[in-house]
Amino acid sequence: MNGTQGPSDGMQEYNKRLVEYQIATACSVTLLVAFMQLGMGILRLGFLTIYLSDPLISGFTTGAAFHVLTSQVKHMFGLNPGRYYGAFKLIRTWIDLFTQIPQTNFGALITTVVCVIGLVLVKECINARFKDKLKMPVPIELIVVIVGTAVSHFAKFNERFDMKIVGSIPTGIPPPKAPPMNRMGEFVGDAFATAIVAFAITISMAKIFAKKHDYEVDSNQELIAGGIVNGVSSFFSCYVTAASLSRSLIQDTVGGVTQVVGLVSCVLILVVLLALGPLFESLPNCVLAAIILVALKGMFKQFTELHRLWNVCKVDFMVWLVTWACTVFLDVDLGLIIGVGFSLLTVVFRTQRPHTCILGRVAHTDLYRDVQMYNGLKEIPGVKIFRFEASLYYASREHFKDKLYEQTMCNPRKIKQQRVKIQRKIDNAIKDEKNKFKKSQKTKESTELTEFNREDFEIRIKGEYPMPSFEIHHIIIDCSTMGYIDSVGVTALTQTINEYKEADVTIFLAHCKGNVREMLHRAGFFDRHDRGMIFPTTHDAVLHALDNYQDVKADSNGGVSLREKLERDCVFLGSAISYTGSGNLYDDEEIQGANNIPEITIEDANEDTKSKKNGGLTEPLMDSGAKKL
Repeated sequence: MNGTQGPSDGMQEYNKRLVEYQIATACSVTLLVAFMQLGMGILRLGFLTIYLSDPLISGFTTGAAFHVLTSQVKHMFGLNPGRYYGAFKLIRTWIDLFTQIPQTNFGALITTVVCVIGLVLVKECINARFKDKLKMPVPIELIVVIVGTAVSHFAKFNERFDMKIVGSIPTGIPPPKAPPMNRMGEFVGDAFATAIVAFAITISMAKIFAKKHDYEVDSNQELIAGGIVNGVSSFFSCYVTAASLSRSLIQDTVGGVTQVVGLVSCVLILVVLLALGPLFESLPNCVLAAIILVALKGMFKQFTELHRLWNVCKVDFMVWLVTWACTVFLDVDLGLIIGVGFSLLTVVFRTQRPHTCILGRVAHTDLYRDVQMYNGLKEIPGVKIFRFEASLYYASREHFKDKLYEQTMCNPRKIKQQRVKIQRKIDNAIKDEKNKFKKSQKTKESTELTEFNREDFEIRIKGEYPMPSFEIHHIIIDCSTMGYIDSVGVTALTQTINEYKEADVTIFLAHCKGNVREMLHRAGFFDRHDRGMIFPTTHDAVLHALDNYQDVKADSNGGVSLREKLERDCVFLGSAISYTGSGNLYDDEEIQGANNIPEITIEDANEDTKSKKNGGLTEPLMDSGAKKL
């Protein structure tokens, strides 16, 4: 045996065993992924995809497109950069590409440019312009592959220009072989991450095309399908399957819409594997890279969504940008995790600090709207109507209290502090006065006189130090937009009611939804508070507040009270309210109103225009921007 022959044979044997080990590991991970995806599908965990919002999917797929583009640049320029893994691998790859620019293979570059020009011309000038006249789009991708393979074969691109080609394509299908089970426990963590990322990529692409072609996607069905595919393919030396960004886009651009195109593709690939594989061995890699580059145009066009998102919702803009940046600069899996986390954080932040407002009454109606959004609304004297436009739970309770104190201009804590200070001054003044009398009077009679004088002095000193109070006597919390309330929210509401009660301000609740009332009941809210503080409508609460206020003075108009004046001024919608349910809790009410509403003019606070409508409420006046009654 030759002295150099032995090490060569040994190295070949080592490489063969290494490849076999890598294939076995990949098949084991693939089988684990199959079990996990099947399990998630059977447990109906596909609902988790609701957390993949459209901006997140758009930013994620656009970021993934950068990874696909980077993987093809080396073929376009005929370069050989290093392979990197983990965070910032894209940056390190591009650094390698730029340092190798002087080594560009101009044959590959020219071929890429020619193919890109041909693809773009046919797609934009023929398929797009004459799509109504063409029975089917010109299959320019297939034409480019056939022409590129033929020219490369006869012109010997690989030998003359050192251009990389597809090379040997083995024919046939390997016999099925069970993946090794003995080391699966080592790969559970990696398999779970792979299963999540693979499914996220697949469902993201599915949602993009579903939105484009107007069809529904069942995420649980996709999980089960992915699990079955990975389970079967793991026995045939295949690794984890997921939607291919580039191939999916190419399939869409050539007119593939339904699942039939997938069946056709599988049949063609099977034919290539069994018989036609050697015919494509001369296909240059740069031709495939050119096809993928042109197909990625649709992904990169998603950048145009940024302008729309900035104008519509800056939070969605940030979700798109953060997801894209993390996917590009870190990695696909990290980008997905951070994007979902950031998206959920924005939801929590928005529910934690929702919009709040003070409501005023629309003239001649029992409607109450945001006084900041519409002009011409009037607040009820002595009554503040506060709306909290979100659910009241543990994260939003502080915002609820702060905004209630701020917008009603009625902070019971400050009043309590001021009253404590004034009471301390009164007590100190009485104590000083009592000490003066004790020094001047030493007899029993003088002590009796001191007690008498103390009461008189206390009345006088309280007149000099009046206790602070609020101008309002009732606060009505409009709960119509409160989706739910948790136990912490009930506690916060109870504390708020008690604080205002100490400040001689009564709180009523209006428009409480059924689940909110049920939660109040379960939390024991009605054990400490009267059920009569909850009203079906804001107007009912206002009338009851005015009726309960003992110091209401009749106005100058014939001695009519404010409550009576409000009832006369309001063309009240004759309502038939039916209450159903168990116990003392009433369920959702139905209010059927009549028309006969006079002409009403409402001016938008943000515009100088006015709108009028006679008759009934054909369009409800909404706080979000509607201006008609």
